[in-house]
Amino acid sequence: MTANTPPSSIGAAKGPEESASPLAPEPILVHLVRCDPLDASEIQAALRKLGCHTKLHDDFEPWCVRVVKESPLPDLVVLVGRAEKLYAIEPIRRAIPATDSAPVLVAAAGATVEHAMSYMAQGASGLMLLPASADKLAASLREPVGVALAAGADRRRTADFRQRLTTVTSGEAEVLMAMLQGAANKQIALQLGIGLRTVELRRSKLMKKMNAASVSQLILNIGIAGVDRVPALLNGRKRSTRSSTVDA
Repeated sequence: MTANTPPSSIGAAKGPEESASPLAPEPILVHLVRCDPLDASEIQAALRKLGCHTKLHDDFEPWCVRVVKESPLPDLVVLVGRAEKLYAIEPIRRAIPATDSAPVLVAAAGATVEHAMSYMAQGASGLMLLPASADKLAASLREPVGVALAAGADRRRTADFRQRLTTVTSGEAEVLMAMLQGAANKQIALQLGIGLRTVELRRSKLMKKMNAASVSQLILNIGIAGVDRVPALLNGRKRSTRSSTVDA
């Protein structure tokens, strides 16, 4: 294959062409970003048939600035345009950090092997060649949508536990820090200068806030949220008064 020969399929789903059917029990969010005036309506229709919620953006540059501030961030980004334009502006390299590492799929018209290698080097998760039939678009989108669905679930779970962690009080964070170091309730009470009942109540509140049924589950959920975020709960808030009184 020469450098100017279009690749037959890169990052596309394998197997015979098939009709689209929804993949996600809950729609994933796909940002469809046009990097030039190339029509993206057929890609949008194929994504919707797969159960995706889509947002169409007509210009890459303002999208790249705005998306950082959006909530929720997209689970998948599809960049649409002519191969030469996508090659020249290197949008993939900028889209990945802007979306907190969401998978980026390129839908390019007139792509060559050289273009494809450049897209992959920038971190693209796949390439769809345009123009393509509706069936071929659906077949090519199934795999990246499935990957985005799994990754999106992990990202949402992390975001949920991080939000839960922000509700932990400084007093509860003190107990949590001691628990993470393997201290038992009596040791924590002595270490913090508080009553045993206070430790038990704070521990109970921690378990409820972090949706944990056991200490091992609590530690796992804290790990998902990010253990490094726990000290900030102490530094960013007024530390609780160390007394033997029970938390209100």
